[in-house]
Amino acid sequence: MKLVLSRKGFDARHGGIPSPILPDGTMLPLPIPHPGETNRLAQIPLPLGSRQIDELVRDLSGERMDGGLRVHADPQLQPLADALPGWRPCLGQAGVAAGHLRRQGVGPGDLFLFFGWFREVEQRHGRWAYRPGAPDRHLIFGWLEVGEVLPVGQDPGHGLALHPWLEAHPHLQRADLRADPHNTLYLAAPASRLASVAGQAAGRFRRATPRRRLTAPDAPGRSLWRLPGWWLPLTGSPSLSYHRDPGLWRRQGDAVLLKSARIGQEFVIELPATGPHRDWLAAVIAGGP
Repeated sequence: MKLVLSRKGFDARHGGIPSPILPDGTMLPLPIPHPGETNRLAQIPLPLGSRQIDELVRDLSGERMDGGLRVHADPQLQPLADALPGWRPCLGQAGVAAGHLRRQGVGPGDLFLFFGWFREVEQRHGRWAYRPGAPDRHLIFGWLEVGEVLPVGQDPGHGLALHPWLEAHPHLQRADLRADPHNTLYLAAPASRLASVAGQAAGRFRRATPRRRLTAPDAPGRSLWRLPGWWLPLTGSPSLSYHRDPGLWRRQGDAVLLKSARIGQEFVIELPATGPHRDWLAAVIAGGP
């Protein structure tokens, strides 16, 4: 199985602020803005009402953005209000990142873990603000087990004939994405091999937990990660794409520290059929400590 750590959501360039972690630990992954999109932030299914999302984003961005912000609703781990019959979770990718996934051979049976930039927020004097002293973190906020890969940039008609509901997906709506020959959709499998919920092969995690944190505790920045030791093979030869320089890795007891890449969307590692990674993945998805 190939495991893909997939960077998604607001970042320093797109949006410019961290996605919020609410006082009860709920993560709100904010999809990146794009003026060519039809979906608006207040329409995205998040565990807050559209009015609350509007107030939250308006306060955190210093009035630069609000719930009317046009956003790229992808990955789609929950259906939008206007989802067509037959919808199922999916991810679209294009350009360099899609080419990287193709070269790495990512396909049916493989797993995406989506992560993003988060920081804790609180309410002060009736307004939302980032909690003083709260660290920036990279957190895993969702997953998708691949059941089908559709190279829609090469033959969009074939994908639509198989799955008419894809007509509403941004990778088939936006002209620039439709024109990209690398444009690809990854559809969730009909049933999960990892989750305990029958029939669920993708989803968004509600709460930030230690298992879902990539950033090392007390790290000086969000890009220093602490991972289980199996991420770095005993041979000491890293296999995570974009991170094959041994100087980026350092063992720390039964874990490893990784200076993660500041650019790049899709980081791929190939895993054996069995091993300690399966317990870790199950705990990430289940939300255990």
